[in-house]
Amino acid sequence: MPREKRRFHRYHKEVSFKLTFNGKVYDANTEDYSVDGLSVCVSGYPPIKTGDIVNLDIGKINVKSGGKVIRISPRSGGRIGLGIIRLGMMHGSLEDFETSDVLLGLQRSVKTGVIYFKSGNVQKVVYFKSGDMIFATSNLVEDRLGDMLMREGRITLDQYKESSEAMEKDGKRLGAVLVEMGLIKSKELFSVVKRSVELIILSIFSLRSGDFLFKEGELPTDEVITLQLSAANLIYRGVKAIDDISTIKSMCPAADDRLTFSSDPLNLFQDLQFDETDRKVLTLVDGTRTFKETVDSSGLDPFEAMRLISALLCTRIIEVLDLGQAADVSPEDVSIGEIFKEHHEEQTRQAAKPAPKPSPKPAAKPAAKPAAEPAAEPAAEPLPDEAMEDAVEEKKRSDEMIRKVDEMFAICEEHDYYSVRGVDKRAMSGQVKRAYYMRAKEFHPDKHFRLPENVMEKLNAIFTTITTAYSTLSSPSLKLQYDRDPMKGRARVVDPSARAEQKFEEASTLMRKGRYDEAASTFAEAAYLQSEMPNYHYFSGLALAKAGKHKEAERTLQRAIKLDPFNAEYLAELGHVYLALGFNLRAKGSFEKAIKLSAMHKRAMEGLAALPDE
Repeated sequence: MPREKRRFHRYHKEVSFKLTFNGKVYDANTEDYSVDGLSVCVSGYPPIKTGDIVNLDIGKINVKSGGKVIRISPRSGGRIGLGIIRLGMMHGSLEDFETSDVLLGLQRSVKTGVIYFKSGNVQKVVYFKSGDMIFATSNLVEDRLGDMLMREGRITLDQYKESSEAMEKDGKRLGAVLVEMGLIKSKELFSVVKRSVELIILSIFSLRSGDFLFKEGELPTDEVITLQLSAANLIYRGVKAIDDISTIKSMCPAADDRLTFSSDPLNLFQDLQFDETDRKVLTLVDGTRTFKETVDSSGLDPFEAMRLISALLCTRIIEVLDLGQAADVSPEDVSIGEIFKEHHEEQTRQAAKPAPKPSPKPAAKPAAKPAAEPAAEPAAEPLPDEAMEDAVEEKKRSDEMIRKVDEMFAICEEHDYYSVRGVDKRAMSGQVKRAYYMRAKEFHPDKHFRLPENVMEKLNAIFTTITTAYSTLSSPSLKLQYDRDPMKGRARVVDPSARAEQKFEEASTLMRKGRYDEAASTFAEAAYLQSEMPNYHYFSGLALAKAGKHKEAERTLQRAIKLDPFNAEYLAELGHVYLALGFNLRAKGSFEKAIKLSAMHKRAMEGLAALPDE
């Protein structure tokens, strides 16, 4: 059986606490926990069902929130085990969660929102859009763009003061002012701001105490510059930059733990940049060497080796094997050379270029008006030859990848799983696995995050199809079922909207059969795939209400109304949910809003009639 894929890392720690359900308090203890969920063991046989809401107050790991029960399993000694999803905003202590796990989990969850890291008076903020880190800010003076440029010798203190005054006076960003003053070139601005933002994100890894809070939702587009940052690469560099030995030791596995490559291509082929030292350590990872043996064989200073291995573990490219477990990935499946191939080619290409001319040191503050200085850069200044060559080369690579994505997307739509995996039906299992890894590497979304959004949607669909094809055809039972079903002649995995529509149809059928719990979860899958479709949220809420899960129905219907606030149908159903919960004033308000939008609305009129007399 494949292991469960989790977006956020699970920490195994037993903590006693009190769990509250329906006003009654039960003794409980954690078995493991993550940013978005936890497994607990509860005494006293509470009458809890899947979908119920419980209250959690676990002081030792800073968890105080509601939780939704998604799994129940029996335990010995009059106890039950619960799998719980935490409700509300994601939050926690930096002493209980690794920064790398939080950031990588948000990337894997494809979240949009803002995460705040606070340690004493220090606050650093990272902006996420669809799982990508796109911007960061800090309240520390040394993290400001101007301070960075001054440390690098790009501007003087006087120039920094003058640009800051102009920024406050004109309400412009500092970067724009520096360009106007001729202190940096306009074509440099993007890379300078990007480097500043990356340094802020890297500095977060040095915070060893404090808290974090993630607020999910749309970003303040007027205030945030959208940059293209590799989350995996920043996490890798951030961990490698930690210089506190006790912190690194706390991140390391046990001395006799064996290390292996991740069997998940999503982990294996991320957008990571390795140097020769990284490569040397990675060649030692083979599923047989222990952590201590790998450190000892690396030829590195022990702390340096421990830090490098910790960074590899944090980005999940390698993992610890469970006791008695065999490695899923062998050198025959995918070689280290394949992992490094693209990065080595890029290094070779960069090394072949002539060294750039050194930038002149900044001049002292000019006595005359800076705006009239001839040194100020003309807006239409052409790119230098080497920059133009880079831009042309990057455009060629991008166009070639878009062509490959279009071709592979067509294969996924029009051909079967055998064509998708790229090997013959009679291929041996080793060939199948290797072909899977090579396809997954080529079309890994994280390696191509700079492509246009519509291309990225296709790329995500392709990656999902490749993974589904492999899991289906590598399982004898699933393969037999697939081969026998003539309707599965094609891969049939297209873009998320088509998959969402398919889920909606499945849920509608379940709804008609009165299987409301199943219908609600399937409607929710459709809503997850296309979160901007209010109808999907509405029907999920309707099914939850019919299943008697009115609190969940309330939240789900509110999501539908947020997307379509003038829909009388949605408002009327929300009113009936409020009625079932005993919130009569809210119910009345909801029914009245529905009637204002649609006079004599039947469901709203029925709701008003059902309200108790005041």
